[in-house]
Amino acid sequence: MCWSILTCPGGGRLSRTQLIHRHSVSQLHSVLKSQSCETCLGYGAFLFLPTCSRTCWQCLQFRKERLVVPVGVARKALGLTEADQEGIPVMWSIPGRYGIRQLEWGSASLVAVADATELAISKYGSAGRLLEALGGKSITGTGVHSARQLRSLLWSEGYFDANLVPDVGSSLVGRYFGRGSIRFPSLDMASGEIECGHWCRGCGCAEEQRSQLPEDVVAQIVPSDVEPDRELLRLARTAYSRTEFLEHVQHCYGAQRLVTELTY
Repeated sequence: MCWSILTCPGGGRLSRTQLIHRHSVSQLHSVLKSQSCETCLGYGAFLFLPTCSRTCWQCLQFRKERLVVPVGVARKALGLTEADQEGIPVMWSIPGRYGIRQLEWGSASLVAVADATELAISKYGSAGRLLEALGGKSITGTGVHSARQLRSLLWSEGYFDANLVPDVGSSLVGRYFGRGSIRFPSLDMASGEIECGHWCRGCGCAEEQRSQLPEDVVAQIVPSDVEPDRELLRLARTAYSRTEFLEHVQHCYGAQRLVTELTY
């Protein structure tokens, strides 16, 4: 079982994060056999490494519990010590291109903000006491900008009760988005086939050509209460299982348009 996990697509990269010893083989195998994102139940093509949770692109970007920052940033922002951090999983990110802008990043030690925040609340006694304590602590040294952004995020209204990262945290999310995750396949136990997810090129074209789409077409694709650019980007980044993908392309505007263009 362990060999099959480490040799499946994504398994080798998992071993490079130094988290393999923190997640049991049975836990990894359970995730390998699943397909659903743990927070929205859509197809989850990614593994969030600190908690070994299957997730989708949308939740990876916007869910509060999927935010990661460097260890030093978390310590400075949350008033933690090096001894304190022993209580939370620390991972090493894999060098590569990350985020919507696909910037090049080297390896860095990262922690989930949710884990670090939970530890800090436990240390200080409550969220209120944590914020009170942080009010008297200045932030200096390396990583000061990100640490100040994280602290501002904690002070934003309703942060501790929210599911999504407040808008004030968008630049912090953008800086570290994707660095705490890897692509991770699912295993069909009946057939033994590996499923890596399918992305719709038609949705990608629709998002890229947003300015050229007639408004009546946009209205057909995007619900009236949703911002069009954000929804088109979400659709372009959504992964599907093979069965879901075959169903999706039957009614996808972008896919049908591509088929028409290829026909003529």
